[in-house]
Amino acid sequence: MMKRIGICLVFAGIALGLLWPWYQLNFYGEEIAKLNFSNLRDGTAIHADVDLNKQNNKVRIRFLAYYQVDGKLPPVKLPVKVSIKDPVGPFLTGRISFPTNGNFSGPEQPKVAGSNSLEFDVLNDGLHRVTLQLAPNPNPGQFSKPDIEKVIATVVANAPEVQEDYKVLSVVLALTGVYFIIRGRRRKSADNNNDKSSNKKWGRGQ
Repeated sequence: MMKRIGICLVFAGIALGLLWPWYQLNFYGEEIAKLNFSNLRDGTAIHADVDLNKQNNKVRIRFLAYYQVDGKLPPVKLPVKVSIKDPVGPFLTGRISFPTNGNFSGPEQPKVAGSNSLEFDVLNDGLHRVTLQLAPNPNPGQFSKPDIEKVIATVVANAPEVQEDYKVLSVVLALTGVYFIIRGRRRKSADNNNDKSSNKKWGRGQ
């Protein structure tokens, strides 16, 4: 029983530590726009505009890449440069990357892959231009035109920051689970030894 409880606590700690932040990043906030970036494989810079104001803070942009089936892709990741310009001028520059799992997507590989999100606070109300462009790939086996169909960027307003308090609880749950597992094994081992000792004494008494 203690071992089962321990295993449940370990899984609960892992789920809390991994799934909860993922849930916060992908499902919290108010979706206000979806930006479509196609023809990235040609290497040109693709633009899309979104109207933002300070009431939207904090803003989070999530990215999904759509691969072509059986297409050629760079190994390990597909890097993309992101730049944002607000009504005053250049505002933010960053880089995101999408996993590719090898040179060929293949029919068995999912056609969609997510990347890290970008977060920022709006400083100047008005139209913000988001620009995406394929970045140089530092890995061997580069492709000048990787087979990527498009990138969809979801703009989320009022996105709360990922809370860190849960991490302590997840560690406590996992360590408590390990403790219960160890106690359960020791108790089982002790019970087995007691059974063996009882059987030996019973045999000598006959």
